Order: sequence, then C-alpha cells, then structure tokens
Amino acid sequence: MPEAGAQRPVRWRAAARLAASVGLLACVPLIVDLREVGAALSKALGAQRWPGLALALALELPVIAVMAWRWGFVSARLGAPLDGRVARREYWSSVFLNQVLPLGIAGDLHRTARHARAQGAEGRWRRAILAAVLDRAGAQIFLWLLSAGLLTSVFGPQLRHLGGLGPAAWLGIAGLLLALVLVVAWRRARPEVRAAIREASLSPPALAVHAGAAALTFALHFAALASCGWALGIAASPLEWMALGCIVLGVTSVPLFFAGWGVREIGVSLAFGWLGMVPSEGTACAILFGLVGLGASLPGAAFVLGPRRGDDTGSATQS
Repeated sequence: MPEAGAQRPVRWRAAARLAASVGLLACVPLIVDLREVGAALSKALGAQRWPGLALALALELPVIAVMAWRWGFVSARLGAPLDGRVARREYWSSVFLNQVLPLGIAGDLHRTARHARAQGAEGRWRRAILAAVLDRAGAQIFLWLLSAGLLTSVFGPQLRHLGGLGPAAWLGIAGLLLALVLVVAWRRARPEVRAAIREASLSPPALAVHAGAAALTFALHFAALASCGWALGIAASPLEWMALGCIVLGVTSVPLFFAGWGVREIGVSLAFGWLGMVPSEGTACAILFGLVGLGASLPGAAFVLGPRRGDDTGSATQS
C-alpha cells in the first residue's frame, strides 16, 4: 500500500505538532498562575469589556482579504491569474484549515493544490506553486525586517544583558543574519526561480504591493492585539503593542505547532514579564488573540464545507 506509506509521515508530523502545542500549553502553569489568567479572561468577557473583542474581530476580518489580494497579484505576475472572488474564497478556506488542522500549513497546501490543478499545463501549475511560496515568503521577510527594528528598540535594556551589546549592535547582527540567509537562498535558487522572484517580488510594482500589503496587515494585527489588551484593561504604548505583535506573528508563523497554540502564550507571557507587565495578563491576551483569529477564519468553513459552484480557481479576471 504505497499511498498508506506516503501518508504515514504526514500523520506523524501532524501528531508531533499537536503534541508540541499540548506540551507547551502544559508548561504555561509553570510561568503564570492559571487562576489569574482565568480572572483576566472573565473580566474581558464581561458585559463592559466585550466591545474590545468585537473590535479585534472586526480588525482581523479584512486581513484575510488583503492577503488574498496579494496572492492574486503575485499569481498574475507569474502567469497563473486568479479571479479576485476566487482568491478570497480560497484564502479564507486555507486560513480556516490552518486553524483547525494540526499540520499548520494544510490550508496553504490545499489552496495551492487547487490553484495548480486548475492551471492545467505543467508550466502554469509550477507557477501556481511558486506564487504561493513567494506570497508567504514576502510577508515573512517584511515581518523579519520589522521585528528586528522593533524588538531591538523595545527590548533594548534586556538585550544589554546578552553580551553587553546595545540595541544598535543587535540590530546590526540581525540585519547581517537576514542578509546572509537571503543571499544564500538567492544563490541556490534556479535561474527560472530568480526570474520569477524579480517579476513577482523585486520589480517596483511588486515591491509596492508587498510593502503595502505588509504594512496594512501588520497594522490590523497589531491593532487587534491591542484591542484584546484593551478588553483586559492592559496599558501599553503603541510601540510595545507593535513589538508584542511581532512576537505573536513570528512564533505562530513557524509550522511546528497547532495554529500557534502554546508557543504564542509562552512567548507573550515572557515578553510581558520582560516589559515589567503582568505575565498572566499576557497569557490571557494571547489566548484572546488566538480565539479572535479562529473567529475571523470561520467564514472559511462555509467555503470548505459548503457546495462549490464549479471550479473556477484558474479564472483570469481580477475583481
């Protein structure tokens, strides 16, 4: 049974990611008092605090539309165009699947496979796969750049204890490491992949789209996280919320955990402690942000479970 043999590693990886998240969640009581976390969550869910959660959800919903627009743009630049309505449907479905399946990237694989299958010809389905990779890679690079600047600025005093280096030195180290990774990846890429990157990521129009989409999605994410903090009565500066948002997005983007659960709560709790804030409130804020993200993805369930009116994934019209 070759198919069963091929599926076995996938199941093991899924089980490992689920176990990693459960294990990290089990470690949360070692960092914070769960009774304090429960009290903070009860306060946030009270009648006077729910508008903060409603605002967070309203801010997260357009994020998926922006990401779908970016994916459609990259696909069109590579010659594998998508209809705008289809791009939003497929992206919402992928975000929902990423939230509820332990693989962490199952939704992206499903979205990419449907797009590639709709392209038909071999050259075009290769472009569809490359479009999904460049779409996510571009967002990650902008996140790394933003995180390097914000984290070295906000956590400067804490970083001085690591080797006695100041924020500027750590920023320089982070920049050099990022540049090294990008140079190595560029040199190892095939000529056709380099050409695709130039067209879909490095040309002036593509850079403008990637930068604009990154700025908008990050701003919405950071504002949603701050809204969760507002529901909890947490006072922090905009710069601190942005740095905390970078931590949340950074740890949840690693496909080693179940939708970021566990690693997100521990990361935010530790960051709250480094900033002199209450770690248990950080845990509660991370839990609320995770639930808000799950809520924003729920429209994708209708696309996954509901009937599809034909398979127009490869439609070329942009809307």
